[in-house]
Amino acid sequence: MNGFLLSIGKRKELAGFIGINPEGSGFRGVTFGYNVPTADEVWALYRQLKDKVVKILKKPVEPPFGGLFLYFEDIEGNVIEIAYNTFVSLDAHNNAIDHKPIDHL
Repeated sequence: MNGFLLSIGKRKELAGFIGINPEGSGFRGVTFGYNVPTADEVWALYRQLKDKVVKILKKPVEPPFGGLFLYFEDIEGNVIEIAYNTFVSLDAHNNAIDHKPIDHL
């Protein structure tokens, strides 16, 4: 899936991290995440999206567990995540090949 993963998490915690309301018709409880190999790539994609006047929900941020995460909304209201995630290993073609355990989070 070229850098995409299916991850299941807690709705309120994810919405809180993004900075959006977990209730109501806005947040569907689902995000689509795309993993990139470097933090620089997250910043580059952020600048491109910002230049195209995309609705940014959260500028790139480094959470306590590391990495760099950016959230924006597509034209249908879906939440998209672009991440340099230190828990995800990518191969030479940027395909996600595993996810390190995150039980300690």
